[in-house]
Parts: sequence; C-alpha cells; structure tokens
Amino acid sequence: MADDYYIAALDFPGSGFSDKPLQGFSYMLAENAQLLDYFVSDVVRFDNFAMYTHDRGVSIGLAFIGNYIENPSPGYTVNYHFLSNSGMFLPLANLMEFQTSILDPVRGPRMIEFRKAQPRLTEGDPVDVAFADIFAFNDGVSALLHVGKYLLERAENEFDWLDNLPRSPVPVAYLWGLTDTVNPIRIPNYVWLNYLNEREVESSFWVLPTAGHYPQRDKPEQVEKIIRAALSRELPSREEEDQWMYEYSNNREAEDAVYVGHSNVRKMEFPGAIEYSPDGYSQ
Repeated sequence: MADDYYIAALDFPGSGFSDKPLQGFSYMLAENAQLLDYFVSDVVRFDNFAMYTHDRGVSIGLAFIGNYIENPSPGYTVNYHFLSNSGMFLPLANLMEFQTSILDPVRGPRMIEFRKAQPRLTEGDPVDVAFADIFAFNDGVSALLHVGKYLLERAENEFDWLDNLPRSPVPVAYLWGLTDTVNPIRIPNYVWLNYLNEREVESSFWVLPTAGHYPQRDKPEQVEKIIRAALSRELPSREEEDQWMYEYSNNREAEDAVYVGHSNVRKMEFPGAIEYSPDGYSQ
C-alpha cells in the first residue's frame, strides 16, 4: 500500500526497537495515546489520516479516539479507524498463563529471569527467531514485566474506551482473524453488537477465515482489500447491504474476508396469499 499511501508504523516504548526503560517509566496505555497525538501532530505532521490498530494498540487507539472526540480543535482529521484482533474485552478473552502470571509479584519476576537465562534462539522458524531477538533488544525481556501490566489498565478502562466507538464520528472497519485462540470470535461478536452495530456512521465487520491473531501478517493481501475498499468508499449503505453481500460473496476468493453485515432483528412477513395458523396453512 506504500505505493499509494504514506505509511507510518509505530513502535511504542517497550516494543520493537524503541527504548525499553526499566526504571522510572510508566508504560500506561493512556500515555501511549498521548504519544500518538504527539507523533501525528509534531513528528509526521499528518492533517488527515486513517488509523489501523491491533492488539495492545487497539486500547491505545480507543483512548486516542476518546481524546480526539473531546478536543474541539485537534489539528488533524482521522478519516478512518481500522481495528483487528485484540483482547479489547477481557471478560471474553482466553488469556494465556504467561499473560496472567506476569502480573503476579512473585511468579512474574521469576518467569522473566527464567526467560533471560535461556540461550539465544538461532534456529527454527525465521519469524520465531526474529521475535526472540526483537524481544531481547535493549533488554526487552525485562521490559515485558512492565509492559504486561497494561492488562490491569485495560480491565479498569475497557468499558469507557469501548464507549468511544458509538460516540466516534470516524468510520470504522472491524476485522478479525477467525483462528485466534487467545482472542476468540466471541470478542468481536460482542463488541460489534453492543458498540458498533447501531452506529449511524459507516461501520463494517469482517471475519478472515484463515487468519489468526495477526491478520495483517497472516493474510496481508486480504487485509489490504478491506482497507482499500473502505478508504475508497466502496462499502454499502445499510439500505444497500443485503444486495451488496450477495454480489461480494459471489466474487470473493476462498481466503478473502467474509462480510458480516449489520443485525436488524425483525418480525418476518412474507408476501403472497399463503397464511399460517396453528391449524395449518391457508391460501
């Protein structure tokens, strides 16, 4: 997509090749949202941009959108908001033992020391080898003990952050890799029905049937199709949605995302002369 768009990808403190301070630094999601505002305002100086958020970044993005809504003159326009797999609603997440153990004041430090004592990974899946080196960079394994506490902040604020979705004036495309076991499909189903389904602003829900936790890495071409369709304003209105779903399904490839569509529960009435009664059908 870099041929057509200016792409900026962020490493927040504690992640990737960014600094990973261990003393006197707070890895708060709310502060990361302020860093994002500084980044778009003072570093890349965007005045109109779309935002793709994933995993921990979804909470950062929701906090950022909350600040954006409350600011009468932010100095920029967010023109689209993409969200993908995340434990954004923890009551429905399927957290791994590592994620919860790291919060224990005794087991957490022991687990980190055990990880640090392991020899460097040099063989095996190239992605696993790369991840191991990235985590180790600037003592990132130790930083995990601090970064991992974001779950506490998410649990405390997730309802307020989710409430920013129906309040937001920004169009939303919500996409989910179906084979994610830590963040199963029950999370987006809940979030969509409770926070996005009734929005008047353009919203869409997509399920990628063969993608896992990282749809942008697992199935980048399929994610690109969603993003381009949304940014090109090719998605249907609520009134056009049913017919559009037929046409889209007839042309989608096996690994393309499935368009879920809005829910509109209603009493069904069928045209014609046949009527139902407990005694049978009459014409």
